[in-house]
Formats: sequence, structure tokens, C-alpha cells
Amino acid sequence: QKNPQATVFTQLLTWQYLQQKEYDLALNQMIALSKRQKDNGEQIYQLCQTFVSNDAFDTAIRGYDFIISKGKQDYYIPARIELLNTKNLKITSGKYQPQDLISLEKDYQDLLSEFGRNSNTAFAMQKLARLQAFKLHKTADAEKLLEQAVLVPGIQPRLLADCKMDLGDVYLLTNKPWEATLLYSQVEKAFPNTNTAQEAKYRNARLAYFTGDFTWAKAQVDVLKAATSQLIANDALNLSLLITDNTTFDTTGNALKMYARADFLIYKEQTDRAMKTLDSINQVYPGNTLADDILMAKAKVFIQQKQYPLAIPFLQKIADEHPNDLWADDAVFMMADLYENRLDNKAKAQVLYQKIITDYPSSLWISEARKKYRALRGDQLPGS
Repeated sequence: QKNPQATVFTQLLTWQYLQQKEYDLALNQMIALSKRQKDNGEQIYQLCQTFVSNDAFDTAIRGYDFIISKGKQDYYIPARIELLNTKNLKITSGKYQPQDLISLEKDYQDLLSEFGRNSNTAFAMQKLARLQAFKLHKTADAEKLLEQAVLVPGIQPRLLADCKMDLGDVYLLTNKPWEATLLYSQVEKAFPNTNTAQEAKYRNARLAYFTGDFTWAKAQVDVLKAATSQLIANDALNLSLLITDNTTFDTTGNALKMYARADFLIYKEQTDRAMKTLDSINQVYPGNTLADDILMAKAKVFIQQKQYPLAIPFLQKIADEHPNDLWADDAVFMMADLYENRLDNKAKAQVLYQKIITDYPSSLWISEARKKYRALRGDQLPGS
């Protein structure tokens, strides 16, 4: 305040660094200003949200840590919550190290220790349980936490639904399919004609597919092909076609059952066992119709393991050898996404997004591909 010119200069410099995507330098400027002004951290809090929207998660984490270190001021609790959300986003984006998982688990546990387990912190119980179940493979801890979360008094209905669906997922991981289907069905019934109901219905269908009940699974996903959520509609369509394509000539569905077991192992992140199962399908059931499905499953395993270059040949083989089959447009879109966001080859990504537009005009990825293609080409997007 004593030197308003210096403040304006710092803010201009910060803006300049943001334009250049020099996020760490932008944050350094604002932290120095915050220390001089002894403020409540509002400007850094807002800046961190800009970092997150640009996928600069580590810089945002550093910013939120700085606000928290200032003590229990105005932005202490919002920064605690956003720190957790940002660490979560970093993990779901795949850009994390094993120690990030342990750090995030501790952060959630610290938050729950400080503020208790109640309707205000139920969101943290849900996120911690998902982390424990799917990344840390602590299914017993996750199950116990979600069983507590669904009983929290005053929990918001949508969060309760998410907790029940996640508890269903954990029951599925721990081989309790009946308990899982019961929870999915409760959620579907409680939220008729909503995306939440469609998600619950899809998870029920996926459970039936994993356990080899293809007839029932297909009946469910056929209803969901018209879902309002594009992601659910796409997943439902793919599962429906997978079942149809591989039970038409092989009415026993035995090869598909083996593939579904491999798919379930991928879902559980047991990738080594999944790969062995996928490799066995052709030996046990020669002449099966799962060639492109096996290629896609192997690509997903390598993506899950963050071995992105190893996924490309499998996706490329689908595009080259199965251009009219189920996974063709998905394979092209996934390659484009990998080249753009993981392999730093924007030119290749642009060519692949163009391929979706020209070769697969009825693909569910078409609008996303157009948007990405225009952005890479340098078109001005609306509102920019």
C-alpha cells in the first residue's frame, strides 16, 4: 500500500508470466507481494484457480500450501479444500508419482482429524475412499470409510448417491456383487431421469458384464444408448456392440467371458494378470472375434501404467487393420489425446483429430475432435 506503483508493476509482471505460461514465476511474484502486504491470500487463491484450469497442478499446490502456512485466516479452509481437489486432479490426470498418492491420503486424513467426520467433510471421506480403493489398493479401509459416509446425518443427497455408487464399486472389487447391485439399484431408483440414475444403471450393467451375464447387461446398456451424458452413451454403445459382436457367432460367449475377466482385472488395476488373460484368449479360443477388443484392452493397460508410447502401436493397429470396427474412432481419438497431452506432438495430434472429422463424422467424439482441432490450428475460440 505504501508503494502502489510497485504493486501495479508486480501485477503486470505476473500477468506477463501467465501469458508466457511461466506459472512458477507468476506465483513467485505474487507470493513476494503477499509477504510485503501481509494480505489474507485472496489474490494467490484466485491465481491458483487459474493454474489449475491450465493443468499447472504443482504450481497451484505450492500456492495453496503458502496460503495454508499463513494460518487460520479467511482463505485457510477454502485453500485446504482446494489443495485436496488439486492433488486429486493431478492424480486423475495421470501426472503423478507414487509418493503423491501417500501425500494425498495423509492430507485427507489430516483434514478429517481436524474437522471431524460430518456432512461438511463427507466429500473428503468419499474422495479418500476412492483413492484407497483404486490407487492404494486398501479396499478394506475404503469399504469401512464409505460405510461410515453413507450414514453421516445431513449428507447432501447427490453426495450420498456418489458414496453409495462408490461403495458398490468397492464391493465389486471385494467380490460382493450382490451388495454392489443392491446399492446401484437404490441410487437409480432414488434419482429417476437424471445423469446420476444413468450412471448407476451403467455400473449395474458393467457388473453383469464382468460376471458374464451378457443378456441382462445388454438389455441395460441398450436403454442407456440414448443417455443425456455423452460419456455414458458412448460407454453403453461400446458395451452393447461388444456383446453383440462376440455372441452372434459364439452363442456360448466363452471367449467374451474370458475377455470380460481380463477387463475386470484392468478395472481393478491388476495389469499383469490382465495381460496374461488377454494373451491366453487366442490360445484357448482360436478364431474368436475379439482381435480389435484385445488390442484396445492392451492399449488401456499401457495407458493405465503411464507407458504411453507403448499404447500407440496397439491403437494404430486398430486404426489400420480394423477401421470399420467398434473401437476405430476411439483408437484414433485416444492417439490424438496421447500425442497432444502426453507425448508432446501437437502436429500429429492435429492430423488425428482431422481424421476423426473426415473419416468418422458420426462418431460420438466428433464435436470434441472439432474443438481440439481448431484449438491446435490456432483458431480463436468463442470468448477468448
